[in-house]
Amino acid sequence: MNPIKSVKKLQRLIPSVMVGIALAGSCVAAQAASDIIFGPTGTEASTANGDGTWTTYWGGAAVSVTFDAANPPATGDVQGSVYVQNDWLGGAQDSFNQLSPGGWFGAVSFNGGDYATIVFDFKYDTTSTITPSANAHIEVGLDTWYASHDVQTLTSTSIDPATSTPYFDGLWHHVQITLDPAMPNVATAYGVSWYEWNPNGTLGTMNYWVANVKLVARVVPVAPPTVKLIPAVKGLAQFADATPSWDRQSIITTTNGSANLTWYGRSKPVSYSWTVASWPGVNAKGSGGMIVALTLTPDLQTSQTYGDADWSSTNCLWIPISGNPDGTVTASIAYKTGQPVGNGQLFGPPTQLATGLTVPTAVGTWTLTFTSDTDMTLTAPNGSTTSVVSLPSDVAALFNGYVGAFLYTSPQSDDNIGEYVTLSAYNITGVATPVHEDLTSGALSAPFLRLLSQGWGYNYTTQSNQLFVTSADAYWFSWTLPYVGFSPVVSTNLAGNTWNGLATPVASLINGKQEWNLLSTASATSQSQFYGMIKRTATQLQILLPGMTATPNVSPGYSGTPTAQLADDAGDYPFNVIVNSVDSNWFVANGANDTIALSCPDLNFLVASTPEDLNLNGGTVTFSVVFLADGSSQITATDVNTPVVNIPNPTVTSPTVTY
Repeated sequence: MNPIKSVKKLQRLIPSVMVGIALAGSCVAAQAASDIIFGPTGTEASTANGDGTWTTYWGGAAVSVTFDAANPPATGDVQGSVYVQNDWLGGAQDSFNQLSPGGWFGAVSFNGGDYATIVFDFKYDTTSTITPSANAHIEVGLDTWYASHDVQTLTSTSIDPATSTPYFDGLWHHVQITLDPAMPNVATAYGVSWYEWNPNGTLGTMNYWVANVKLVARVVPVAPPTVKLIPAVKGLAQFADATPSWDRQSIITTTNGSANLTWYGRSKPVSYSWTVASWPGVNAKGSGGMIVALTLTPDLQTSQTYGDADWSSTNCLWIPISGNPDGTVTASIAYKTGQPVGNGQLFGPPTQLATGLTVPTAVGTWTLTFTSDTDMTLTAPNGSTTSVVSLPSDVAALFNGYVGAFLYTSPQSDDNIGEYVTLSAYNITGVATPVHEDLTSGALSAPFLRLLSQGWGYNYTTQSNQLFVTSADAYWFSWTLPYVGFSPVVSTNLAGNTWNGLATPVASLINGKQEWNLLSTASATSQSQFYGMIKRTATQLQILLPGMTATPNVSPGYSGTPTAQLADDAGDYPFNVIVNSVDSNWFVANGANDTIALSCPDLNFLVASTPEDLNLNGGTVTFSVVFLADGSSQITATDVNTPVVNIPNPTVTSPTVTY
């Protein structure tokens, strides 16, 4: 057992009392971030894909960046490579190309200090006419907003240390560039850049191929995870789980609904209100807080194929409530007209109608009330109001028809990634199609409303960062990332020193640099329960066949017997074999990622998985196997990395299975 690091006690007037506890362990080596694979790799056959997009930003020498299916490198990519062409006409010219992670430059940013190397495959086109050592050179580095930093220069005389041959010999080379975590502006990087410059008087072409571009994360000592156990507030929890900071978690009107939510021409008053049930505190960096806002737009229903109406729409009314560094919030009212794909009108006179309604907190009900077709006020939870503000009559008349509504929260700055807001009610009254949403009920009731997250198009896939909390007895149990080698655990008695695996949560998500799990007290087995993280050390392997169920803490670690399998000479009846790395009490030790091999004395046994030997992923791996003829036998799993990782018992054999 690892020593106790800290204890947090949480009590509520409910049948169960829960206590949060963090269990300490030694630091582990882990990646500071996930590798960024830009491509083209493997199955990507273009210069733009979901992983990375090539763009030429400037340079008189730049000719083109194209995909070349006829030139794949020897390993990695099988589709081809990116072909970069430049042509110098005698002047001092340059060429700047940038590879960004995402669909366009600036769509995604990352901390370049989290990455140790840039690796890629490179091949110089020897038909290029620029080859003298004084001229031909290519600088590669991190891009921090159109500026390349920590560059390494490849020249025609540079020698590849891996092959002892020149990089410019017309053969493929695997290049690795070391990055300095202290380089300027490294905290906000946007991609990998290729820059070429040649002095005045240079004539000729300089072309090359690139593939398998990847940023490899830095391996750093990581402290044990810390845990947090807090009451969950009923309502729709909207998590700001990822960059960029302007992404929205929204309740939106659909383009296929017939709801009309306009106030114009309706009997007054008409009101739009929403209730904030939870609001994050001041972030650790002391910058501004999150934002909750309502956007109303009169744009044609068929044109509303966006989620960020305050930016994408041509005309809108916008009511934002923004967090301040001191914990207060400030509300305003603004509109724009005739400004598609832009929002400059929302931030100054004359279209910013009301500013400076500052109140202690965003928690409570906010109400926008129209008293005429042009006049409105905004009321804060504490009863404070703006003065009556008025839309110009011609602007108000734009809303005489269909109106779409977009209620959303947004991080507003990268410092707020990992925060969340809970909304508990949403009501629109006095309109042709009223809205009465109790967001604590677990679902939206109006058929013309949908949830939309992290995007701008109408994509109604599962919104993993918007979760309905319906129980007042629910808790959020979260822990910091990464948690290599650690597992979430629960116990009913600290004195007993018995920790069981965490029951399946109601919901789970990765939010910023934490994993969040929604627990219900209905799953509690005792008046007091303790939650924490424990580092489990792999001491043995466990093999589970169909019919066998893992039973941690109960010898021999499983229950049941293998189910008989079908066999034929065509291998048409595959079944799964699960192999786990477990500790001495048969709990999965999720820090192991060793290579596992299966074997069987029956020569008619076949591992159908590809490749046959597979790596543990978080301490577990699933094989697909078949028997080609009738019989009975045992299956053995072996950790082929041992003794490098030193699992004391690197082999396990299953009970006999018939087939």
